[in-house]
Amino acid sequence: MKKIVITIIVILSLTLIVQSAYYNLKNSKINETNDINILINSAIDGEIENIPNNRVYIDKEPLNELENVVVPNGIADFSSKYTGELKVVTVENALHKFVYEDAEKIHKQTTNRSNNYKTQYYDEHTEEINNMGIYSADDYKKISVQINLLNSNDKYKSSEIDTSSYAQTSDGYTRLKVTLTYTSNKKVKLYVYLANKESTMPNIKFSSGE
Repeated sequence: MKKIVITIIVILSLTLIVQSAYYNLKNSKINETNDINILINSAIDGEIENIPNNRVYIDKEPLNELENVVVPNGIADFSSKYTGELKVVTVENALHKFVYEDAEKIHKQTTNRSNNYKTQYYDEHTEEINNMGIYSADDYKKISVQINLLNSNDKYKSSEIDTSSYAQTSDGYTRLKVTLTYTSNKKVKLYVYLANKESTMPNIKFSSGE
């Protein structure tokens, strides 16, 4: 009888030890996951300095990989000042689209064309140009003047936010100035307007920074 009791005590002790080890391991995994999520969310919110321009995001909800971003110098500073509802990655996605798709389209549409032609083109292709984040013929013409100075060999090199340019607009946007630099050291300067509320449409738009 005494041996049976001792055996039961040993079994119970081993069971408690195994359970304790299991829960400690589980909690360690949870803490590790939380640390990773904090790091991911900090990257999304622009709180980590010196993030390379080819970074890949993991979005908060749902966990999707978001590639194709242009991350200008100064984005962490802007993130710390922006108080709106949208994610700063909205700016980075829009800049990527502008640099690698829309600038080339504008170059083809407007090179060696008069202002009258550009105005007419805007009027006839308003939806297409609005999809570039440009919402007036005047902005289209002014941005095209800068893009027309680029040559076919120019490639995007870097970008930088003017951290002294932040301003609130009367129509509910936070404005910032971004300078795009190309391999020839020519520059395209844009004002970027990021909506303060998700319900504001468009969420983002561009005008000439010259």
